[in-house]
Amino acid sequence: MILGLGMGLITVTTVVAVQSATPREQIGVVSTLPFVFRNIGATIGVAIMGTILNSYVIGSGGAPLTLAGGEGAFQAMPAFLRDQMAHGIRASFLFGLCAVALGIPVSLMVPDLSPIQQLARAEAGPVRSAAPPGEFS
Repeated sequence: MILGLGMGLITVTTVVAVQSATPREQIGVVSTLPFVFRNIGATIGVAIMGTILNSYVIGSGGAPLTLAGGEGAFQAMPAFLRDQMAHGIRASFLFGLCAVALGIPVSLMVPDLSPIQQLARAEAGPVRSAAPPGEFS
């Protein structure tokens, strides 16, 4: 539910931001970019987290996890294997938390490309120093 709420708030915002920073002729092309990069990130993230989970299960002597098994497959697993699976899930989500923690500072370094900010800077004109030329303040 929390993920859905967050995605719902971010999805529209990113599309509007991309569309407002793009010339009218390219809006159709760039409108899909947030979705493409979100899907690529989700695919890579799920693959890495699945690899981490499988490494914990295989490390404990179990076979790699598959989608087969049906109902009751988890309960039919030996207790030590379920324990390793729980540790693997914990490690996978810890990886996800670290990825988010590293992503936040990186996202703060992205320059502000808002058309409104660019217009305000253009109207303000060049920044002038208070000191006369040749003197340092």
